Amino acid sequence: MYAADAVQAAIYAALDGQIPGAVYDHVPPGTAMPYTVIGELTEVPADTHDRDGAELTATLHVWSAATGTREVNEILAAIDARLHHVQLPAAAGVRIVHSEREMTEIMRDEDITTGRPLRHAVVRYRLSVEEAP
Repeated sequence: MYAADAVQAAIYAALDGQIPGAVYDHVPPGTAMPYTVIGELTEVPADTHDRDGAELTATLHVWSAATGTREVNEILAAIDARLHHVQLPAAAGVRIVHSEREMTEIMRDEDITTGRPLRHAVVRYRLSVEEAP
């Protein structure tokens, strides 16, 4: 069982149109901020004696052109309401058993072409999945 695609699809479905700004896997050039990128996924097998399973982490990146943290914090709260301790729907033969926020970091960043200040937040969720019955 390889669950990363199913988990990414479930996260996208939970966030798209439900949080401020767009949600992307790949950000088109020139995209206006704010937006959230579904970034790195890790997967470690966590089988039970009778069923395939895995522990995944999904890292999301929130980008904002605001100089303060309010906009990023509002987006993070909206993401958390959709992912933290929420039963996400099954997808592609995978049942998501548990989802919880593992960490959040808000950083100052800079647009490399213009030098304008940006806010970049990184939030990681840990998800337990198993093969759907």
